[in-house]
Amino acid sequence: SLERLSVSGSALYRDVQVLHLASRCKKLTHLDLTWCEKLTDLGIGHLAKGCAQLQELSLAYCEGVGTQGVVAIAENCPAMHTLDLTGLIKLRDPAILVVMRALLQLSALRISLCENLTRESLAAINDWGEGMTSLEMLGCSSMGRKHVVRFKEQVRGRMQVMDEKDDEISAFDSLYH
Repeated sequence: SLERLSVSGSALYRDVQVLHLASRCKKLTHLDLTWCEKLTDLGIGHLAKGCAQLQELSLAYCEGVGTQGVVAIAENCPAMHTLDLTGLIKLRDPAILVVMRALLQLSALRISLCENLTRESLAAINDWGEGMTSLEMLGCSSMGRKHVVRFKEQVRGRMQVMDEKDDEISAFDSLYH
């Protein structure tokens, strides 16, 4: 039975294909749906219920997926340890709160370019992300720089956080070293 699958970049992959996948691939643990732009919260909801053993999932740039789909994943996939939500422009803070409260094994989260997430998401990650070791949050402009700086101070030593500041430093370091 299938445990790992990548359909990254499949512009034709829609909710109906995810529904089929969810009904047939119950043992799926790793799934990459990056750039599957036609997927919606409805399809991701079916995926979450049918593939409850998921441990790693990328929904990066699935522009039709938002808060409801991510909440469904959090509520139905308790073994999730790596979640990539990069570029989900419909994603809102309540989804991050549910993710952090429900996914107790979550260690790595990517929320870069989720422009609608605010300092409320940072608070949820700080309050509930005890097992988190890695957070990538480039381009989260609605969080506010002072809140990001404060958050990074609060989680220093327990979580690696990458944001714009770190990206700029890394880029300069690679130029000179």
